[in-house]
Amino acid sequence: MELVKPQKRSTSGMCICSTFPFVIALMCLLAYLSRNWFILSLITSVPLVIFLVIWYFVPESPRWLVAQNRIDEAEVIVQKIAKVNKKKIPPNFLKTFMASKGIANQKNKKDIKFTFVHIIKYPNIRKNFLLVTFGWLVNATVYVGLLFGSTLFNINDYLALTISGLVELPGDLAAWWGMEKYGRRFIMLVSMVLAGISCICAGIVPGSYTWTIVILANIGKFAIAGSYSAIYVFGSELIPTVLRTSALATATLIGSVGSMIAPHILYLGTLYGRALPLIILGILSIFGGMCNLFLPETMNENLPETIEEGEAFGKDTKFCQFPFTKPKKKGKISRIADHRDSKTVSVDNYEL
Repeated sequence: MELVKPQKRSTSGMCICSTFPFVIALMCLLAYLSRNWFILSLITSVPLVIFLVIWYFVPESPRWLVAQNRIDEAEVIVQKIAKVNKKKIPPNFLKTFMASKGIANQKNKKDIKFTFVHIIKYPNIRKNFLLVTFGWLVNATVYVGLLFGSTLFNINDYLALTISGLVELPGDLAAWWGMEKYGRRFIMLVSMVLAGISCICAGIVPGSYTWTIVILANIGKFAIAGSYSAIYVFGSELIPTVLRTSALATATLIGSVGSMIAPHILYLGTLYGRALPLIILGILSIFGGMCNLFLPETMNENLPETIEEGEAFGKDTKFCQFPFTKPKKKGKISRIADHRDSKTVSVDNYEL
């Protein structure tokens, strides 16, 4: 997300998340062919060893390095980007660019260590972080609940899980289209509320209507899959660069708690009836969707980089305010990020 211009961030994020449905379907096929948990565990875990070395070849974000005042390191990566793109830029491109925009190279910021304390310290950043984290928790709980619950609807387990996985693809594509047209917050709201309504309806339908329940549950899976993919993009856009890693790591950690809670919610169905878990998931999803109305819209916005920008970002956002009612900006901060929405970054006659 750091290296992508504002108009392409949703495309970048959703392209990655759109691979999940195929992975779930592949998992079902492997499970069907192997029929052995140990063999399946080896097949799905051994390939991950490659990630122990692949990180070495992934470059650091130049924007993050600039925010940390590590200009020389950022310059090296920018020069590599220019070389790959077959662009000619001066040896000191970043310093020249920053000087032309009046951006000071503040040495005293070099030793500042940004921690989780900074997230809690600032009210607006704290609000956005807590809402994103709660949204992550809800999405993980409902997503895993519907994924695992797909095997409880009196149809073949392999078929049920395959259907549950494949419906994610149109859900991701619909969320992708909606994020580009109506913004992140509106799509998060609609997706989570639709998922909640579908879960509740699946819960109150009599158990004898098997395929009606399957269809309703998978409509919910369709919707929550789009929301779950969207929150990866939305969450990363709301938190300033200097705190993004800590904030998103914490949000995903707490979200994983939802993945652990979901099976226990499903277990309630064996004690109190099939409807209860679906109704709980539905209410939770609707409530989580409504919480998105308190977050600012990030569509086509430059990402906040510093704590000051993160604290100011979206402070004037009103409840239930969507992109087409958003007030016009009074001005922009002069910094490198202000030019990320153009096709090129230029200094005099140079382009990157």
